[in-house]
Amino acid sequence: MTMTNPFVVMREVEKYYHLKRGVLIQRDRQKTVARARAVAMYLVRDICEMSYPEIGDYFERDHSTIINACAKIKMLFLFDPFSTTLEGVKQITKAIKENV
Repeated sequence: MTMTNPFVVMREVEKYYHLKRGVLIQRDRQKTVARARAVAMYLVRDICEMSYPEIGDYFERDHSTIINACAKIKMLFLFDPFSTTLEGVKQITKAIKENV
């Protein structure tokens, strides 16, 4: 499942969370947008197998922001395996696989 375009991942995350196109790279700090952005960063790292600085370029963020977002999602999976975020990640991943 490698070599997926990061923009495909971002589009699927925006679609899942019912966000406007391009909102993930904006500076919006609303909770729903921030969670969706963290999920997108995690999925780009997982699916596209890109480095943190490369992902940072796509999201217009520093690599340390990407590291923190990915760690936040991983911790959520560990401590809350029944989280709605985890279910969202599964559904988004499935949608991405179907579109590749």
